[in-house]
Amino acid sequence: MRRSSVRAAAAGTPRAAMLAALVCLGLLCAVVLAGCGGSGNSSSTASPTTQAASSASPADTANAAVCAQAKKLQSSLVALKNVDVRAEGTNGVERKLNAVRADLKGLRAAASSAWRPQLDALSAALGGLSTAIKQVGSAKATASPAVDGITTAAMAVATAAESLRTTIAGTCPGQ
Repeated sequence: MRRSSVRAAAAGTPRAAMLAALVCLGLLCAVVLAGCGGSGNSSSTASPTTQAASSASPADTANAAVCAQAKKLQSSLVALKNVDVRAEGTNGVERKLNAVRADLKGLRAAASSAWRPQLDALSAALGGLSTAIKQVGSAKATASPAVDGITTAAMAVATAAESLRTTIAGTCPGQ
């Protein structure tokens, strides 16, 4: 859906603006998450007996924790993308955003400090998206500027998530 089409569709009520803007958010998340998925090829170069015989180093254990947290974050981003706005409303969107923030916090705790810029950028972008969503319901917001605000904020989330995904891919191949 083109941006001008979204504006035209949302020219009515704040609820219509929210629905149109969340379509944009869903599309942006879909683009980002397409890059987060594995290739589907999970074969390993070591045999299962070789893997079992070797002990995991502390670095491998740390990477496993980071990768597990990254996978949780990916799942919460998918849930945000798939939120049923008609059924759950803006409160449902906020719940999904809060889940993404919680998983981001978990990844921050597991990841190295070298990831801090990407983690901070995604956190800030999520805050901007939350603010933009809250403005849709405010009496001061009109439909078109509200959609623009959500669209801009969703694009910032997509950009920050893509940057973080690139960082994750260096540690967690296939994610």
